[in-house]
Amino acid sequence: MNWIKSNEQVPPIDTNDKWNAEHGISKDVRCYSPSYGQRNGRYFHSANFWQMDGVTSSEGVRVTHWMPNPENPI
Repeated sequence: MNWIKSNEQVPPIDTNDKWNAEHGISKDVRCYSPSYGQRNGRYFHSANFWQMDGVTSSEGVRVTHWMPNPENPI
């Protein structure tokens, strides 16, 4: 998988999960932040912000790239 620039595209809303679909939240994705490195995170479309391990972009997280997590093996 290749990294996607967050200023060019954000993860789509997770339509497989009712809560996420209703609130405009993406699936968990792998994110990269210059300050935090690689971590799992989500994009909140309705609020236009990222969350990485509980820290939001409104609290200073700047996600520059992301990629989908691989599917489960089973």
